[in-house]
Amino acid sequence: MSKASKGSKSAAWQYFGSPVDEGRDGRKVACILCKEKLCFLDSTTNLLRHIKSKHPTIDLNRRSYEERENLNAGPSTSTSSPKQLKLDFSVMTPSRQEHITQKIVKFIVGDLRPLSVIEGENVQNLISSLEPKYSIPSRHTFARRIEDLFVASKSNLQHSLATVTHLALTFDAWTSINMESFLAVTGHFIDEKFSLQSWLLSCKLLDDRHTAVNISNWVEQLLAEVNVKLSAVTCTVSDNGSNMKSAKDMLQKKHGWCSLGCSAHSIQLCITHALAISSIQQCLADVRRLVAHFKRSEVATSLLKQKCEEMKVEF
Repeated sequence: MSKASKGSKSAAWQYFGSPVDEGRDGRKVACILCKEKLCFLDSTTNLLRHIKSKHPTIDLNRRSYEERENLNAGPSTSTSSPKQLKLDFSVMTPSRQEHITQKIVKFIVGDLRPLSVIEGENVQNLISSLEPKYSIPSRHTFARRIEDLFVASKSNLQHSLATVTHLALTFDAWTSINMESFLAVTGHFIDEKFSLQSWLLSCKLLDDRHTAVNISNWVEQLLAEVNVKLSAVTCTVSDNGSNMKSAKDMLQKKHGWCSLGCSAHSIQLCITHALAISSIQQCLADVRRLVAHFKRSEVATSLLKQKCEEMKVEF
């Protein structure tokens, strides 16, 4: 930087290099932030105008001359330097405010967090530390944003599923900790890139008995809501509950869908029945007594560990 520029009190020189003669183009200076070159005619008016218009988040009164020199020199490889460059977002533009809000919404939805998480003191302190100028919206605002995101996502889902010609369904009814019943339906298909896609089509709150007739009607209603053609469904999979099996039989008879039982649930049923055999129950009882003996005795556990070390067996 020239002596005149370095000694100048204009804040513009915190973000521009020294004027350089470029032949017929005259003297020019380059913006450190975006590398754009501007003409310099012994006045920093156009330089200040550039900072205000192209970099509105910069506070021209905050960054020191030494910080500007560090920024101009690029990132330092030294770990012993006592000074670190800190970006100062002193102006919160509406677009940045909206950008941060959308990121928080995606965090709540993507990580399945309750709305109350945004009201936590530690979370608010974290956000304030990262972005002091950000104004945290209310819980009701985030609720509305999540609803808007749901509507937009459902619209995109309907648009994408409209072109699917072969779809397999898995569905199951379950009860929450609050004793509320839900029916979840997931669709599986191969996309145009030959990749398997699995999408949750809906999770419906049930307000009636889980009869086979009701389940089959609910499945048809859910498919209609997400714009899935009944002719596109090729197979349905569920657990081996009698109501689920009957519902699938009804749908198979009505629409010609293939009906399969969940293999994992079938294996679990096999294990449950095997554990009910008297000889296996006796064996399990003996194992439980053996484990209980070592859990109750510190001396026995210490001797067992010693024997394992002697036999080079993992304890």
